[in-house]
Amino acid sequence: MLALVFLPITMLGISAVSMASEGYVAIGFSNLGSKDASFITPILATAFAGLYFQLTLGGTRRAAIIIWALVMPLIGYLFLALNVAANIYVLFGSHFCSFNAPLYWGPYKK
Repeated sequence: MLALVFLPITMLGISAVSMASEGYVAIGFSNLGSKDASFITPILATAFAGLYFQLTLGGTRRAAIIIWALVMPLIGYLFLALNVAANIYVLFGSHFCSFNAPLYWGPYKK
C-alpha cells in the first residue's frame, strides 16, 4: 500500500503541468495543452502505470488479474481525459517508478 502514497503528489504535478503547458509546441504535437488525437501518450502512460502497479501491488495471480482487468481500464479512461503534457508527465513518472521499484523493494519481498 506504500505504492499509493505518491498519488496525491502526482495529481498536484499533473495539475501544474496541465496549466503550464497551454500554447507550447513539441515535436509531433501542435499543442501540449490539448488532448492527444493519436492516443499514443494515454496508451503508453496506461501501460507504464500498469507495469508499476504490477511490480508493486501484484504479488499474487489474483491481484494481477484485478489490476489488469479492473484497475487498468479505469486508469486508461482517466488518462484519455488528460492533455498531452500531463500524459507525458505521468509516463515519465511511472517509467522511473517502474524500473526503480524492483531495485529497492525486490530484496525485501518475501
